Amino acid sequence: VKSAVTDQEFVSFYQFNIDLHKNAPIVREHKKLKNSNSWRGTEISVVIEGNFASYKSKLLRYLKLIAIITPYATFDFRFLAEDNKNSMHHLFQRRTDKMPPPPQEAKHHPSDVDLELLKKIIAGTKQRKL
Repeated sequence: VKSAVTDQEFVSFYQFNIDLHKNAPIVREHKKLKNSNSWRGTEISVVIEGNFASYKSKLLRYLKLIAIITPYATFDFRFLAEDNKNSMHHLFQRRTDKMPPPPQEAKHHPSDVDLELLKKIIAGTKQRKL
């Protein structure tokens, strides 16, 4: 991940794995790079191993849905195959410059709480009484 805000003198660079059970990053590398051309934004590069041909349409549909619900972001998807014939590029352009207000944390709806989620919530709290 590379990220910088407007007029920032450096670009933050992170390389990390994700702990899927804790939904938390495991940072492998963090450094600040010189931002000599005043670049701003966030760039995410992901390496995924698997059978791309089987999941290509699902991945593109997912990116299209993400682009719909985040009109303030640009998504530039590039698949680089071993041969250029199978490489592809899809660009989902930003449709607005207006950012929505930050989300607020919502509690779980009672009908969505099952035993596994309840155990996870209890394990994640230090409170002795709920």
